[in-house]
Amino acid sequence: MFWTPLENKPISAVSGMHQKRRGVRSGLPDVLVTFRRDSSTIVVFIELKSRRGVGSEVQKQIRLEMLPTGAKWRMALRAAARKRWRERQRAQEAATLAAERDDAVLCAQRSTAID
Repeated sequence: MFWTPLENKPISAVSGMHQKRRGVRSGLPDVLVTFRRDSSTIVVFIELKSRRGVGSEVQKQIRLEMLPTGAKWRMALRAAARKRWRERQRAQEAATLAAERDDAVLCAQRSTAID
């Protein structure tokens, strides 16, 4: 197994200019891990998150570009942040289900009114 942190945050404006010229992109995950499983190499990128536990739009775009290559992408949260993230996910799922249910009821009411 091999792992390394990926540091792409410039330490100065000049450093940032040089990174940009070399093609360094913002939004890269914080840690790269590679390991062998059977006859293949697994590449995992890990984004470390603090209390907020929310990825930026740039990070989300990078993730979308990495996944089709076969790379794995994971977000690591502190326990409290993970709990809040799960609560947000559940709330979003509940809101989606409620909206779908309301749409179905509305469609049924329209169908009854037409008959």
